[in-house]
Amino acid sequence: MSRLLAWLDRKSFLGFQVWDFSCRSFFLEYGRLFLARVLLRHPARFVRGLCAYRRVVRSRPDLAGRYDQSLAIPDDACVAAALLQAGPPPLVGVGFCLKPNDPRDSALACPSGHANHECQFLQAGTAAAVCARCLIHAIAQRCLRARCRVYVMTSARDIAADFLLPQADSGVFPSAILLLCPYSVQAILPALLICNIDSLLIAYGKGYCRDFREWLRADRGIKDEQTSLEPHLARELFAALERRAAAVSPASAFERRGNIFEPAG
Repeated sequence: MSRLLAWLDRKSFLGFQVWDFSCRSFFLEYGRLFLARVLLRHPARFVRGLCAYRRVVRSRPDLAGRYDQSLAIPDDACVAAALLQAGPPPLVGVGFCLKPNDPRDSALACPSGHANHECQFLQAGTAAAVCARCLIHAIAQRCLRARCRVYVMTSARDIAADFLLPQADSGVFPSAILLLCPYSVQAILPALLICNIDSLLIAYGKGYCRDFREWLRADRGIKDEQTSLEPHLARELFAALERRAAAVSPASAFERRGNIFEPAG
């Protein structure tokens, strides 16, 4: 079955490249929650989003080759405009796996813990020595200047509950920059288009999950290896935040609302 699903993805059968992930996650909590809250509440939006996803797949023959790089959805122009528009600030989603982690030495690990939504710098504005090894800290500093929301992503279920479903229901998160493993970039595309989120997706270059088995372990918080971005993708991310920072007044701190850190002051 796994070989068949992989073949369907490679062939973009019926305009879809998420056969493997969809079939494997159908009975997980994330799949049930998303279908119940979006398909049943917003059936027209669900169908429009899937049609938009198929158009993206069919119009971009290079799509699968972009999963391990950066990918703008629906396109570069829409994402560039979304990052500079007035209204709700963009959400920058960073995986918990970016945190430094050493089970043998707490001094080399994130002081806020590992597989959670916490971050000492985001919450208190103070950094520990180990934060110098954490890309989340570098991103959060720039998000203050760019007045962007920051979200430390953990499980697919939480991503749906904290981010995707509120956007589907109320339109509160219309744009996002998300850092993901290439497998997750592929998997999240239909949900982003269904929920109408203009997104810049940036893939990890090292330490990431390569298949559903590894993804599922990380989704349950089992992920010791620290992920990282390739230098050119980090520069692309920082440049996007700096362009926005040039157009807005900086925030002085973050204010936590649920699991999202909002720019304040």
